[in-house]
Amino acid sequence: MTHSTAHKNSSQNCAISTAIVTRDLAALRKIAVSPGGFRSRKARIQSWHVLLGLDRPDSSLAANDSVDGSPAKTCNKKILPHVHPSYTDTKTDLVNAVSLDTQRQVALDTARSFVQFTTTTKPIKQQPLDESIPRSSLDSANDGQVIAPTQTKSISYWSQATVDRNRAAIKDVILRVLQEYPCLNYYQGYHDIASVIHMLYKSRPQSSKVLSRMTILHLLDFMEPTMTTSTTYTFLIHLLLKKIDHDLYIALKPCGDVGTTRQRSNSSSHIVGMYALSWIITAFTHDLDRVDAALRVMDGLVAYGTCFLVYIAAAFLHFGRNDIIGKFGSNHHHYDMHQADDDEVMPRLHTYLTSGVVNSEMVDHVLVDAGKMLKATPIADLIHQHKQSSSIETLTHLHDACGFRFDQHMQMYLTDKQHSDLHLQAIFCDVCAIEEFKARCKRLAVMARRKKQWNATRRWVMRRRYPIGMTVASILVVAMAVVIQYWKPSILPRLHLRWLW
Repeated sequence: MTHSTAHKNSSQNCAISTAIVTRDLAALRKIAVSPGGFRSRKARIQSWHVLLGLDRPDSSLAANDSVDGSPAKTCNKKILPHVHPSYTDTKTDLVNAVSLDTQRQVALDTARSFVQFTTTTKPIKQQPLDESIPRSSLDSANDGQVIAPTQTKSISYWSQATVDRNRAAIKDVILRVLQEYPCLNYYQGYHDIASVIHMLYKSRPQSSKVLSRMTILHLLDFMEPTMTTSTTYTFLIHLLLKKIDHDLYIALKPCGDVGTTRQRSNSSSHIVGMYALSWIITAFTHDLDRVDAALRVMDGLVAYGTCFLVYIAAAFLHFGRNDIIGKFGSNHHHYDMHQADDDEVMPRLHTYLTSGVVNSEMVDHVLVDAGKMLKATPIADLIHQHKQSSSIETLTHLHDACGFRFDQHMQMYLTDKQHSDLHLQAIFCDVCAIEEFKARCKRLAVMARRKKQWNATRRWVMRRRYPIGMTVASILVVAMAVVIQYWKPSILPRLHLRWLW
């Protein structure tokens, strides 16, 4: 390591420490999307606590809790006032709190945890790791020092006993959150986020509290009764690409066009950007194969909220634009987007995007690029474009969604020179967020019922009563023709309507 590199690392570590001590949210958000991010495991945990509001005196993860990732020696109810009392009891019964179907689904999902994390980056001279989270090029034993990766090996760092123990812990952590908030709807992919959090903290009470706060702040939009809002985020990806990279947007048109209202049969193949749904609802933790890469993406989520995942997805696509345009662009000799049927090209494009775009090696560059995209096109501007979209009638509004609400409150806090605690209370108010979530779910349910009734009426008219519909349409056409002939006969000089009388 050269003297200049060491000086730069020292300056960055000092900046991180200062931002943590002063609770400078703006500085921490900027660091999260800078090269290297929070750089060490200890700094990441401390930064997350500030960004999630868990460093506040009324939080269950106070400053005197462990931040080095080691499990707490005791589980004191006074230290963890908001943790459910059953944490201190080894025999916990969650049957009455969480439905049996949900428990079964959580068990099935957690049984597949850690499957994607099969590789990690480690230095050549590094000793074999013990039964713990694999250290990465961004997390070293020395606080803040970065070890440059020199080789990558496909190797399992956990024994089967360790994997089973972690899976049991993740299952318990998820059920604790669902027990605390019964109104939330569990979805497949939630366990991937819980896995990454637990691998960072390695403590059930701490992992549960962090997952709970992250869920309330950033994941509520994915825990609604339907996936309507989740698919709206995939729509925003194409909307953003249309503005920043039109050629790439054209190549991706078979997977959805934001300029048309064509949404046929509610099929998943006709949801705009369906290929990115797994990216969004799992914060890329399901598609990345390295723990350190997943944690870097989580840095962006914790700092900027749910909407920032849209920018990360766009950045991944932008980095792979040459291959995408080369294989599926309008000038390619196999696929001409102006002539080929979207339904024929889309499956091939969808398969390529879901398997060949998200790359762990590029995560750090992607986070930096996503930060630049956010600065050029703020979330509020993107939401405004979404409202103005011609296909908005087929989508849900985001004005009261969890992701947009968090961004609004954060912007009000950052633009307030006095940094009033009232804005922080609005950001980190769990009760407020849950009540707004319930209200939004009710509103979406009403919209869904109205849409269902309208579709049923339309089907009744156009399918079951097709002759009646055609008769009514014919009468309207003839009536319009009579009015035109009466008021302006010169328009239809050859039209003779005497037979009508």
